[in-house]
Amino acid sequence: MRRSSHVLVSIAVLSGAGVSQSDAPARRPDVEESRAPSTTRHARRTANENAAASSLRVLYAAQAQCQASAVIDADADGVGEFAYFAELAGAVPVRDPRGGDLRIAPPILARSMGLVTSSIVVRQGYCFAMFLPDAKGRPIAEAPRGGSPRGAEPDPQRAARHWCAYAWPERFGVTGQRAFFVNQDGELLACDNEASKYSGTARRPAPLAAYRRNSADMAAVVSPGVPAHDGHKWTTQRTAAPARRVAQPPQPQRRRSLLGSLFGRRRSQPQGEAAAIATLRNVASAQAQCQASAVIDEDANGAGEYGYFAELAGACNVRGSDQRLVPPVLSVAFGQVEQSVVTRGGYCFAMFLPDASGRPTGEAKDGGAAESRPDPATAGVLWCCYAWPLEYGRTGRRAFLIDQAGDVLATANHEQRYSGRDRRPDPLAAFAPGGKAIKPGKPAGDGGVWAPITGASPR
Repeated sequence: MRRSSHVLVSIAVLSGAGVSQSDAPARRPDVEESRAPSTTRHARRTANENAAASSLRVLYAAQAQCQASAVIDADADGVGEFAYFAELAGAVPVRDPRGGDLRIAPPILARSMGLVTSSIVVRQGYCFAMFLPDAKGRPIAEAPRGGSPRGAEPDPQRAARHWCAYAWPERFGVTGQRAFFVNQDGELLACDNEASKYSGTARRPAPLAAYRRNSADMAAVVSPGVPAHDGHKWTTQRTAAPARRVAQPPQPQRRRSLLGSLFGRRRSQPQGEAAAIATLRNVASAQAQCQASAVIDEDANGAGEYGYFAELAGACNVRGSDQRLVPPVLSVAFGQVEQSVVTRGGYCFAMFLPDASGRPTGEAKDGGAAESRPDPATAGVLWCCYAWPLEYGRTGRRAFLIDQAGDVLATANHEQRYSGRDRRPDPLAAFAPGGKAIKPGKPAGDGGVWAPITGASPR
């Protein structure tokens, strides 16, 4: 997965530039971006691409939950079906041939994802489109204003097995560059989008763009790394979840729990280290769900923000509200914050969000936002979390980092010997000297080398 130089420091210019993260394209991104410095434009594009990829990962989880719950069962066979954006967001009634008015409540996607115009959703500089199959497996787009199109409804049998979604820039080269794809297998793909230049409502991917050439329906094979239907090579990114096929109906008793193990472990790693890596991946999933749901929206602009441990675990009120996250997206054990650190499985964990100047801001000593609060604009696109041994050499040796890009980085921790609450990493320890970028494999601010873990994500 490409890791660009997105940073907690340089991204701070976003707050001064008055970035809009609304769900509808009410601004003129071409004008705003052209006035910004090139470093600002690059940082913003990178942040938008990361947010789009995270949104597709959250979408995969939402579709799995929808299908497993059988809240949509148009043929009444007891086997659930996948949904369109507006259905998942509770904006329209779910498909029901009997003409019912049942809506998903509470919705399993942010309500802002139900704001469908011309069959697409626009969110943070990216366009999103959903497709479900008809009786012949051909993709059917969402209705212009959301939900199932009248007179061209998806086939219940096939819609229980297949779906796909694309994300592409609202304005190519300005709000983003790459295009993304995910389907029922949970494998996130991306293309460089140089040839097609998918952009906005006028130049969107064809429904089968990422499928193998000459594909005729959604049951066709997606072949990462080889020229696809649109001529691009769609390559595997860090996956939304271990790739798997949806269970063939009708066998509801064999369905897997959505809350099951989403990430594998490397058996060769010490137990404490392996558990820490798995925990960080779980944190990344929770952060993506929190941001996409907009449950934290301190500036009330409709764009969600990332959370601290105590917020994600429902142990304190979320920023900008007198409500707690119910149900929490992390185990309640993560709400037990002491001296700004959570300890679990022999490792310490610390979360950081950016303030208005882009500097990382740690969690309050007993959890939640401290007096030096995160900036709502940048906390909607950036976060990072460190993990290090509770007792160096006994509960583990290596230290780890994960951020909004979703990759786990590790350092040998031989020289630094991060250990317990008294010897913790500096917030910019894994960043390049000067704190302006994360450069995997090169000396970082703490003198160590932080490199991606081999096999860190399922392929």
